[in-house]
Amino acid sequence: LTSGQNLLLIGASGGVGHVALQVAKHAGARVTAVCSERNREMVTDLGADVVIDYTLGESELLASLASIVSEQGPFDLCFDTVSSREAKDSQYRYPELIHTASPAMLRGKYVTIGGAPGEWATAGVKRVCGLNLFPGWRELFWIRIPNSASILEELARMVNDGKLRTKVAAALPFTEDGVREAFARLHSRRVTGKVVLDVR
Repeated sequence: LTSGQNLLLIGASGGVGHVALQVAKHAGARVTAVCSERNREMVTDLGADVVIDYTLGESELLASLASIVSEQGPFDLCFDTVSSREAKDSQYRYPELIHTASPAMLRGKYVTIGGAPGEWATAGVKRVCGLNLFPGWRELFWIRIPNSASILEELARMVNDGKLRTKVAAALPFTEDGVREAFARLHSRRVTGKVVLDVR
């Protein structure tokens, strides 16, 4: 994602989404954020150029996106932090909605967090053999922490410079009950910002 490009960010107020929003703005991108109305002020404060309330339903979401695309052209990247293979997320059909929309809403990659076992196998084939069996619009890849030092250093600089602000939804003790509570909150899909475990 580079300066001047357009990002569609689904789940912009969540733990990953609100950080991705700020990183995208730091890169100079224009961000259309999808979240609930109750989190509009938060994501706007973090730099979102446009905010769409997903709770209004698929028709309203598509109409809003179509209006944006008619003005700026298709999105260069979609980062979807909501969709998953879990049954509770089946109500959200973002990949299908975006890819079957007419006119086209996306000209670049559609990025999600995680994937099904078969998709990880496909990612392994690409990593080991260099053979890309993913559809042209989608890809799954590992984040290798040992090779991420420079990226983490850049994020640290953004924090120190006040360009990356982490919203903490809850700070819980690093105990069995605290960990259970943290997972329960994450699985509720209603966390705004990060859930922190205090290991001190």
